[in-house]
Amino acid sequence: MLVHELDAMQRHERRLFPGLSQLPDRLGMQVFIWVHVPLFGIILWYGALAIGTGGDRFSLGFSGFCIAHAFVHLAFEWHPRCEFENLLLRTIIWSCALAGAAALIASLAQTASSGGAS
Repeated sequence: MLVHELDAMQRHERRLFPGLSQLPDRLGMQVFIWVHVPLFGIILWYGALAIGTGGDRFSLGFSGFCIAHAFVHLAFEWHPRCEFENLLLRTIIWSCALAGAAALIASLAQTASSGGAS
């Protein structure tokens, strides 16, 4: 997901968002970057904590986000300003969604096998 978000700057993803698309291009890019800096920090921080503690809530939330994110991209695929046109970029986005779905399924299976206890 982080690789995709870095590529999103080059592909001008900010131009698809209401609000950011109204800003001058340079300012829109700066806002997009500065919004992503704390998001990357949060993902890396909580992801690292999740490794040591099990991190079920973070894992479930991030997995759900990856799935939802792919469908947002699907909705914007035909937007005239969408620049995510090649197979590699789509593969990155949908691989994140598939990994998120696999994590959710594994979590549900583990919960079911343990009798519903977390």
